Amino acid sequence: FTVDIAIADGVASDEYDVTWSSDNEEVLYVENGSYIAGDNTGKVTVTIHVEPIDDDTYKAVEKEFEITITEAPHVAPENEVFYESFDLNEGSGGNDGLWSGSIASNTLFFDNEEWTFEAMKSQGFVIGEDGKFALPKGKNIKMSIPHNLIPKTPNGDSVKMNLRSDNSFVEDIGWHNASSKYADFISEHTNSSIIYLELGVGSNTPMIIKYPFWTMTKSNKNSIYACLNFNEAYCPKEIEKQSICINNDILKTLEELNYDN
Repeated sequence: FTVDIAIADGVASDEYDVTWSSDNEEVLYVENGSYIAGDNTGKVTVTIHVEPIDDDTYKAVEKEFEITITEAPHVAPENEVFYESFDLNEGSGGNDGLWSGSIASNTLFFDNEEWTFEAMKSQGFVIGEDGKFALPKGKNIKMSIPHNLIPKTPNGDSVKMNLRSDNSFVEDIGWHNASSKYADFISEHTNSSIIYLELGVGSNTPMIIKYPFWTMTKSNKNSIYACLNFNEAYCPKEIEKQSICINNDILKTLEELNYDN
């Protein structure tokens, strides 16, 4: 990635020198003004130093940034229509391990693990030898946190869990990329021989997967709607002849299918 600097209007580029540095080049190093990830993960401090040519008129400016480099998440192959991971969660549901801004489409995300640990401790919980939180005997949960633990974005705005809520969705760049691929795939296979496979989709938000699958099955006589769901495997009468509904536990069913093969 690159880091851009903004210089005051009227100052020409030949009136200053810019240097870029990293305190741990095994994690992140500099090349032609761009920071490039090294072979290792970890925290690194990068520094941008602006040195004026005429130091009688301007003063030097230096700014430090702390950056954490983590392992890259799974990247979906080019021919994969839709990908969703729990950690990155490029779908519309979200990830409760992250904070986001108060607006669902906010592009800023913050891991909330550190905050969660501090908030739990402030309520009286302790971490046992097994690494799990437990409430000591005779202790009551305080049901409150100190004012300084109220989470905020770096610019002081309120935050919320990075989850779908009400009529809003977590529409980050991953969501839009996946949505575009999905729409293209559906458009290109409108009348193709296709199986709309639904695994464990309940009635909480049927308008996202279940209802569209029913509609597309009805409009395409070459398609099959397959539903595998424990106690909620059903379909409309209009597509009964094009449907396979299995009322069973998903894991058990997949294990049985794998055993048979």
